[in-house]
Amino acid sequence: MADQDSTTTPAIPNKRRAILLRIAALLLVISLAVFAWWFLSGQWRTSTDNAYVGGNIVAVTPLTGGTVVSIHADTTQAVTEGQLLVQLMSHSFAATSFGSIWLLSFIAASFLWRNTALSSTPILQSS
Repeated sequence: MADQDSTTTPAIPNKRRAILLRIAALLLVISLAVFAWWFLSGQWRTSTDNAYVGGNIVAVTPLTGGTVVSIHADTTQAVTEGQLLVQLMSHSFAATSFGSIWLLSFIAASFLWRNTALSSTPILQSS
């Protein structure tokens, strides 16, 4: 009876050991594959979700106001000094200047007329 018990028990630990060795070998192969990928190409990849580019950003302001007819530059395009960027309507500056002068003179005239009509003393007195 003692001989039968000793021969049947070693089979179960050997089967368990074989399964654990297969799992360990599979994990080792996966780990080596991931490390090889990282070593060859993964370490050179960079990603971010909040990138900031601190380039030379310059505000372009016009010398005169007007209606834009065409734009000769594109977004993020490099431009040189003196290059035409925006084309304005040719009569916009003259009309705006004339309109501003006319409006200013109208306001001044109405202010003078209102003050002379309301007060009995003239605005300009001769000495």
